[in-house]
Amino acid sequence: TTVQTVWTSNTPMAWTLNPFQITPRQPTQTAQLTGYDAGAAWTRRLPHTQPPETPMRLIILDTETTGLSPAEGRIVEIAAVEMLDGKLTGREFHHLLNPEHPISEVITEIIGINDAMVAGKPTFADIAQAFIDFVGNDKLVVHNAEFDRAFLDFEFFNIDLDWPHLSKPELWIDTLAYFKEKHPGERCSLDALCERYQIQEPEGTNLDTLRDAKILGELYFKFSTSQ
Repeated sequence: TTVQTVWTSNTPMAWTLNPFQITPRQPTQTAQLTGYDAGAAWTRRLPHTQPPETPMRLIILDTETTGLSPAEGRIVEIAAVEMLDGKLTGREFHHLLNPEHPISEVITEIIGINDAMVAGKPTFADIAQAFIDFVGNDKLVVHNAEFDRAFLDFEFFNIDLDWPHLSKPELWIDTLAYFKEKHPGERCSLDALCERYQIQEPEGTNLDTLRDAKILGELYFKFSTSQ
């Protein structure tokens, strides 16, 4: 998603514009330790060994909307893909959604989604908890995070459901901000970035939102590992 917007919220917050500063995990040296403390068993480790690390999990997110701001439209498609240590795992969360209002012809021409395609589809309220469960406590990677966050804020507000990510900007990584800083004055849409960096489109994906999420994952990994 590449349209800039200004969102309103009860809790204004500052966004970090340098999302690629990842602090690598440092190996830990552990001494041999055995014992028992207040009912909690200590773990016994061999000297100078490193315990297994938890894989770095990220959720790559993209949405399609029926307007440029929550005052004009709703989320009509949402896609999220799981990435572990820089590799897409194949776990995906994707839904076409009934926006609960007619989709104008102008919007249909832009996003390729019409009323017939969302007739009988779930509303955001129907999938909200499943979305929260899929994301978990992990960071989101989003192209133009403020845009998607504004719509998600509105959707969760409408159904009176709390999603902690909305009040934690440190859990949002905005790739659009990074690439705009890297390429001032140049186009930084996903299509333009794919052409510039020769990112191949994922195979077997004919849904634009799911496709964009996978492409964004490849872009993010390429540059987060080269910093």
